[in-house]
Amino acid sequence: MKNLKSAQKMRLLLDQWSDCWQEEASRFAESHRDLLPRRITNSQLFGLANQVKSAVRFNDVTGFLENQASKAERTGRYNVQEFWLKLSGQLSRLKAELTYFLKELPEQDNKKDRERLLTLLAEEYIRHLVAQCLFFGSEK
Repeated sequence: MKNLKSAQKMRLLLDQWSDCWQEEASRFAESHRDLLPRRITNSQLFGLANQVKSAVRFNDVTGFLENQASKAERTGRYNVQEFWLKLSGQLSRLKAELTYFLKELPEQDNKKDRERLLTLLAEEYIRHLVAQCLFFGSEK
Protein backbone atom coordinates (compact mmCIF):
# COMPACT_ATOMS: atom_id res chain seq x y z
CA MET A 1 0.00 0.00 0.00
CA LYS A 2 2.87 2.35 0.81
CA ASN A 3 4.39 1.82 -2.65
CA LEU A 4 1.06 2.51 -4.34
CA LYS A 5 0.58 5.76 -2.43
CA SER A 6 4.15 6.77 -3.19
CA ALA A 7 3.70 5.99 -6.89
CA GLN A 8 0.46 7.94 -7.01
CA LYS A 9 2.06 10.91 -5.29
CA MET A 10 5.02 10.79 -7.66
CA ARG A 11 2.69 10.69 -10.68
CA LEU A 12 0.75 13.68 -9.36
CA LEU A 13 3.95 15.65 -8.73
CA LEU A 14 5.27 14.69 -12.16
CA ASP A 15 2.04 15.83 -13.83
CA GLN A 16 2.15 19.17 -12.01
CA TRP A 17 5.81 19.63 -12.89
CA SER A 18 5.13 18.70 -16.50
CA ASP A 19 2.42 21.34 -16.79
CA CYS A 20 4.85 24.00 -15.59
CA TRP A 21 7.69 22.92 -17.86
CA GLN A 22 5.47 22.62 -20.91
CA GLU A 23 5.78 26.38 -21.34
CA GLU A 24 9.57 26.13 -21.11
CA ALA A 25 9.63 23.47 -23.84
CA SER A 26 7.37 25.62 -25.98
CA ARG A 27 9.69 28.61 -25.61
CA PHE A 28 12.68 26.48 -26.56
CA ALA A 29 10.90 25.19 -29.68
CA GLU A 30 9.79 28.71 -30.57
CA SER A 31 13.36 30.00 -30.33
CA HIS A 32 14.47 27.39 -32.88
CA ARG A 33 11.41 27.57 -35.10
CA ASP A 34 13.49 28.57 -38.13
CA LEU A 35 15.13 25.11 -38.12
CA LEU A 36 11.84 23.23 -38.36
CA PRO A 37 11.07 21.03 -40.29
CA ARG A 38 13.96 21.28 -42.77
CA ARG A 39 17.11 21.44 -40.63
CA ILE A 40 15.71 19.51 -37.65
CA THR A 41 13.61 16.83 -39.30
CA ASN A 42 10.60 14.99 -37.97
CA SER A 43 12.60 11.75 -38.03
CA GLN A 44 15.24 13.36 -35.79
CA LEU A 45 12.51 14.51 -33.40
CA PHE A 46 10.90 11.07 -33.31
CA GLY A 47 14.34 9.52 -32.84
CA LEU A 48 14.89 11.81 -29.87
CA ALA A 49 11.51 10.86 -28.39
CA ASN A 50 12.25 7.15 -28.86
CA GLN A 51 15.72 7.49 -27.37
CA VAL A 52 14.37 9.22 -24.27
CA LYS A 53 11.52 6.75 -23.89
CA SER A 54 13.88 3.78 -24.02
CA ALA A 55 16.68 5.36 -21.96
CA VAL A 56 17.68 3.53 -18.82
CA ARG A 57 19.99 6.29 -17.62
CA PHE A 58 19.94 10.04 -18.04
CA ASN A 59 23.42 9.82 -19.57
CA ASP A 60 21.91 7.79 -22.43
CA VAL A 61 19.84 10.84 -23.33
CA THR A 62 22.68 13.35 -23.06
CA GLY A 63 24.92 11.00 -25.04
CA PHE A 64 22.36 10.93 -27.83
CA LEU A 65 22.21 14.75 -27.86
CA GLU A 66 26.00 15.02 -27.96
CA ASN A 67 26.10 12.53 -30.84
CA GLN A 68 23.51 14.56 -32.79
CA ALA A 69 25.50 17.76 -32.16
CA SER A 70 28.70 16.06 -33.30
CA LYS A 71 27.05 14.83 -36.51
CA ALA A 72 25.73 18.32 -37.25
CA GLU A 73 29.17 19.82 -36.67
CA ARG A 74 30.85 17.32 -39.01
CA THR A 75 28.44 18.32 -41.78
CA GLY A 76 28.90 22.04 -41.14
CA ARG A 77 25.35 22.62 -39.87
CA TYR A 78 26.33 24.79 -36.92
CA ASN A 79 22.84 26.09 -36.24
CA VAL A 80 21.61 22.50 -35.86
CA GLN A 81 24.59 21.73 -33.63
CA GLU A 82 23.61 24.70 -31.48
CA PHE A 83 20.07 23.31 -31.16
CA TRP A 84 21.31 19.97 -29.83
CA LEU A 85 23.84 21.56 -27.47
CA LYS A 86 21.28 23.99 -26.06
CA LEU A 87 18.82 21.15 -25.62
CA SER A 88 21.46 19.25 -23.68
CA GLY A 89 21.87 22.34 -21.50
CA GLN A 90 18.11 22.50 -20.95
CA LEU A 91 18.07 18.89 -19.83
CA SER A 92 20.99 19.52 -17.47
CA ARG A 93 18.77 22.04 -15.70
CA LEU A 94 16.46 19.16 -14.81
CA LYS A 95 18.96 17.93 -12.23
CA ALA A 96 18.08 20.93 -10.08
CA GLU A 97 14.43 19.93 -10.26
CA LEU A 98 15.21 16.70 -8.43
CA THR A 99 15.39 18.57 -5.12
CA TYR A 100 11.70 19.44 -5.38
CA PHE A 101 10.74 15.81 -5.90
CA LEU A 102 13.07 14.45 -3.24
CA LYS A 103 11.71 16.89 -0.68
CA GLU A 104 8.19 15.62 -1.41
CA LEU A 105 9.22 11.99 -1.79
CA PRO A 106 12.08 11.34 0.65
CA GLU A 107 11.74 7.57 0.15
CA GLN A 108 12.94 8.08 -3.46
CA ASP A 109 16.26 9.54 -2.31
CA ASN A 110 18.63 6.84 -3.50
CA LYS A 111 20.83 6.67 -6.58
CA LYS A 112 18.63 4.28 -8.57
CA ASP A 113 15.42 6.23 -7.94
CA ARG A 114 17.12 9.56 -8.64
CA GLU A 115 18.31 8.28 -12.00
CA ARG A 116 14.86 6.91 -12.84
CA LEU A 117 13.20 10.17 -11.82
CA LEU A 118 15.65 12.27 -13.81
CA THR A 119 14.97 10.13 -16.88
CA LEU A 120 11.21 10.57 -16.34
CA LEU A 121 11.64 14.35 -16.16
CA ALA A 122 13.62 14.30 -19.40
CA GLU A 123 10.93 12.17 -21.02
CA GLU A 124 8.18 14.60 -20.01
CA TYR A 125 10.14 17.62 -21.21
CA ILE A 126 11.07 16.00 -24.53
CA ARG A 127 7.47 14.89 -25.09
CA HIS A 128 6.34 18.52 -24.86
CA LEU A 129 9.25 19.76 -26.96
CA VAL A 130 8.68 17.26 -29.77
CA ALA A 131 4.95 18.02 -29.87
CA GLN A 132 5.64 21.74 -30.11
CA CYS A 133 8.34 21.28 -32.76
CA LEU A 134 6.03 19.11 -34.85
CA PHE A 135 3.31 21.74 -34.53
CA PHE A 136 5.64 24.53 -35.67
CA GLY A 137 6.98 22.36 -38.48
CA SER A 138 3.49 21.64 -39.77
CA GLU A 139 2.74 25.34 -40.12
CA LYS A 140 5.25 25.79 -42.94
